[in-house]
Amino acid sequence: MSNERHRLIVGVDFGTTYSGLAYIHTTEPDYKNIEVIDSWPGRGNTNHAKVPTEISYSDKGATWGYDIPPNGIRYGFFKLLLDVNAAETQYDDPRLATSNPQSMESSYANIPLPPGKTAAETTTDYLKLLYTHLMKILHQRFIRTLYNTPIQFVLTTPAIWSHEAQSSTCQAAKDAGFTSRAGDTLTMVSEPEAAASYCLKEIYHEHSNSGSPLEPGERIVICDAGGGTVDLITYTIKKSSLMRSFDTAKKEFGTTTRTDFWRIPVGYVRDDPKNGIEDAELRLAVADMKGLFDPIVKQVISLLEQQVRDSNKLDSSNKVSTIFLVGGFGESAYLYKEVQTWVRRQSYHIRVINPNFSWSAVVRGAVFHGVQGIVHTRKLK
Repeated sequence: MSNERHRLIVGVDFGTTYSGLAYIHTTEPDYKNIEVIDSWPGRGNTNHAKVPTEISYSDKGATWGYDIPPNGIRYGFFKLLLDVNAAETQYDDPRLATSNPQSMESSYANIPLPPGKTAAETTTDYLKLLYTHLMKILHQRFIRTLYNTPIQFVLTTPAIWSHEAQSSTCQAAKDAGFTSRAGDTLTMVSEPEAAASYCLKEIYHEHSNSGSPLEPGERIVICDAGGGTVDLITYTIKKSSLMRSFDTAKKEFGTTTRTDFWRIPVGYVRDDPKNGIEDAELRLAVADMKGLFDPIVKQVISLLEQQVRDSNKLDSSNKVSTIFLVGGFGESAYLYKEVQTWVRRQSYHIRVINPNFSWSAVVRGAVFHGVQGIVHTRKLK
């Protein structure tokens, strides 16, 4: 059998606040066999589906993710600086804004970069550390065959990034080593498209014995709510396949809030019960959590409302029937409940679905997207 039929497909989700890796071998391309890397430097024996998109520099070199020491200077959100020419929107975090309301470059002026480094160089440095860790994991998993096994990397990017930003990200990945081995290749897919690939595969798998859960003509909205951005995209189901039928709405705002932040370790800080700090933990009450969540949830629902309304206007005979919530914030039970409440209040006939492994939906979908490409190539031959 040719090498084309025996390769690794690796999904690379380079996110604003967290990044992820997943892979599958094409000899067993069922999506259920996708492996998500969940062990990272600095996490010990604790597994986590993603690693922080943060890097730190010192005289000893660069450290990244969970491995950055508590007193290290962290640089994050640098991904947003790869597309500074994007148009600013009403949903951008006002804390990032400066003097020029028409330029993302001014809005992101408050995102610090390492001294002497550009956003592209910082991205390359981070991706190089990510790549090194990936190859270490793959070597442990495929110790005897990795050398002769080509790898197809599928890198995800925001849906409406400019061509320049996509090219910059692709080049940063190549400079980081992602195509340094002979035979390795790099392709790109949009984040919501990858998420859609996973969500549809997941829902069809769950309903495999009860008929098709989605009929031709139905419209679905993928809401990828991440740590720093929200991607929305609408698809139409046509003969059990995806066809993009509506322009992507991209609205960005900063948040790292997650549902498990009821007790936040604050390190070596004196107890201050008045301000909720006890036993080196910041304790947040329900009212505190609502105060953190509500402004962001309101923005997400506003985006969904706009997306659903515009999509339904485009074709009133095939209205949106399903909303998938994916991404880090998409896992939030509170967001799920509030979106359901909004759907009922508007009398929409829309299902709200939070699929399994929603935080890793994009990276899983990237792998599945790569597998689909292999399968389609074989069919054409």
